[in-house]
Amino acid sequence: MSRRLLIVEDEPTLLETIRDYFLTLHWEADAAPTLKAAEACLAERSFDLVVTDLSLRGGDGDGLTLAGKIRRSHPHTPVIVLTARDIRAYQRAASEVGVRVMLQKPIALGQLSSIAEEILRKQA
Repeated sequence: MSRRLLIVEDEPTLLETIRDYFLTLHWEADAAPTLKAAEACLAERSFDLVVTDLSLRGGDGDGLTLAGKIRRSHPHTPVIVLTARDIRAYQRAASEVGVRVMLQKPIALGQLSSIAEEILRKQA
């Protein structure tokens, strides 16, 4: 069974690294460098999971903004937020917009994929 992932990350190397890793695990993975690009992807297709960075360049919002939009338009799509910032400062706001998990960067890709699989297993 193929799973569809949307990765939202404004750091091009990290975006491609995460995408390529999930492709090796036989996920379908779309990559978006901005909130606006992520919204376009979400308008075109549905995703089983979204992984987004908290801080997104471009001035059109951050990962929590995206999570809130996903919660309203795709309420069954879980969101994982990655951040290099102190997670404790954002946990309440993240919970309010439906973020499933916040993870500290840097994170091992194997750990990220294990958490993603666990979220989807619990949701099934």
